[in-house]
Amino acid sequence: NNPREFTAAVIIQQNSSVVGKTIEQAGLRNLPNVYLYEIERNGEIIPAPTGRYVLNANDTIFFAGVITSMKTVYEMDGLIPAGSDQVKKLLSKSSDHIIVEAVVSVRSPIIGKTVKECRFRRNYNAAIISIHRHGTRINTRIGDIVLDAGDVLLLETDQAFINNNKNNSNFSLVSRVEGMDTVMPKQDILNMLYVILPACIMVVASIMDLASLFATSLVVGLLYIMTKRITLLQAYSSIKYDLLIIIAAGLAIGIGLQNSKASTVIANSLLPVFQIFGGSFGVLTGLFILTAFLSSFITNAAAITLIFPVAFEFIETTGVPVKSVL
Repeated sequence: NNPREFTAAVIIQQNSSVVGKTIEQAGLRNLPNVYLYEIERNGEIIPAPTGRYVLNANDTIFFAGVITSMKTVYEMDGLIPAGSDQVKKLLSKSSDHIIVEAVVSVRSPIIGKTVKECRFRRNYNAAIISIHRHGTRINTRIGDIVLDAGDVLLLETDQAFINNNKNNSNFSLVSRVEGMDTVMPKQDILNMLYVILPACIMVVASIMDLASLFATSLVVGLLYIMTKRITLLQAYSSIKYDLLIIIAAGLAIGIGLQNSKASTVIANSLLPVFQIFGGSFGVLTGLFILTAFLSSFITNAAAITLIFPVAFEFIETTGVPVKSVL
């Protein structure tokens, strides 16, 4: 078997979980029937990147593979098709979408024109999301691809496209791709609740002292892995070792501040100022302002590390509830 191979491009969004990870850590290295063959970053082309290549936001990733397997790429968090703006314009008109293959005929007027020049979406009410060209891998964004006879266009459109173009001489073949209806990420409410509810239960159980935050977070993390919401590799790569080192160092700094009584001196100096704003509320407000001020110069973790010994002295002196401070 020699399955037809399409090329497609996706863009990494700012909030994607793959930002800052290597290709291998992001799970893009050994996808079934899909191959990552190129990355474009700030106009620079990186051909055949290794698994250790670190991904950044706004990178354009080029894939080649069987179209039914491309669905795996489109469903990944924070990866959107390079032509998603065209798809969104279609979705604003109709939500009843399908995926269609259309072969450009030798007499088609769009031959020799780019996708932008022939105004494909406007003229055919369809967005090109991928192209197959005689086994050739295309490293150009969809809008700039010059169309040729025999190109197999993968389109997101609706049933009307098939009805209107099945006998159109511009296309030698028009057929629906079964098993796919859109390349845009779907808002699955049940799946969102499945992810959010365990996290909420974890927080509530910790607040009510039913279980420790560590134990509940460990259980929820294992639940996500067992139900394949995240992979074991994604869970492992999410561990921030630099943050753990900062916290460990912070504990040592805290002990040093307490043993030297420096935290007591600082707390006693700031307490009268904070209490001007109104008792316990003033203390909490002052801690918040002080922590926010330090966070503008150093990392959040470092700011909390320095403030915690002082906050502990406030707790002992004023009787402010520990959980309020935390």
